[in-house]
Amino acid sequence: MRVVLAGRIEILSKQDFEISYHECLRVTIVQWHRYHSREHSLSRNSRILATMPQMGFLPLPGDHITFEKPKPAEWTIVAKLSQEVYQNDEIDVQDGAGPSYAVATFRVYSGLDGQEAYMRIYLQVPHKGTRCIPPNERAKQAAAGYHSEVEAMKAFYEQGSTITPTLLAISEDIQDKQGIIPGGYVIHCVFQRVPGLRPADDNISPEYRPTPHKFFLAFDKPEQDHIRMVFDKEYRELNKLGWVPNFPRPMGLIWDSDVSKLYFVDFRDAREVRDQEMGDDDGEKRRHILWRSWGLAIASDKRWDEVDLSKWKL
Repeated sequence: MRVVLAGRIEILSKQDFEISYHECLRVTIVQWHRYHSREHSLSRNSRILATMPQMGFLPLPGDHITFEKPKPAEWTIVAKLSQEVYQNDEIDVQDGAGPSYAVATFRVYSGLDGQEAYMRIYLQVPHKGTRCIPPNERAKQAAAGYHSEVEAMKAFYEQGSTITPTLLAISEDIQDKQGIIPGGYVIHCVFQRVPGLRPADDNISPEYRPTPHKFFLAFDKPEQDHIRMVFDKEYRELNKLGWVPNFPRPMGLIWDSDVSKLYFVDFRDAREVRDQEMGDDDGEKRRHILWRSWGLAIASDKRWDEVDLSKWKL
């Protein structure tokens, strides 16, 4: 079997054929993606178009990606920050699991004004055990793409959110016949790199860390109290926008001390808000639980549901 890998023609034995996911993704075609322009509506008054150059599985540093709306812009890939693949098997799919997909995050900058931002790419990929079957068979897996982060970012954009990263460009396209899943989805989402710093050092809950987050070390008590007060106000606003993280994490907050503003970031596991989860009259315990989830308080004896809140570290 002749396979082109990074410009080289290699001969793979039958044993080599199955050795890894990323090698098999290169089987059958030289390049998977020629992204064809396709318009999608963000709202009735805002249509966005994206085009991508011919490339392999994911863009490389230096590649240029152009978007026509909401305003013409060219985004240049600086670096890939992360990449993950989520594959289901056929039984999972029959039981209601969604399509298999890869997601990657990039740091990018605008070719027009030099603005720095992030880009997330969601790409439908083959289910387990089907990565090397012919393209016409993989095409049978094609499905519509739904990712809660994308829906949340569009909702924030349409409502003019100022407490989440601004959506700068988006495209929701269909892979062509040379795609890894012909007819499958591919989504590109560019969003603002908000100013400020994270009060947390990682996503570990404060009471489980050997040392406290920088929130408890780098900020004095009056500023800690002020940040929590801003959090209470802005979390209620986030609820009203309709989407919240399903699993709040300390790294999901960025604090801009220059303007006393918190940003909620990273909605890859977002969910829609069914009921207001933090009203103006919420009791102390509810607020403390939220603070603990976001790394702004330390529960007593690792019990986040402790009734005696006087034992918490604030």
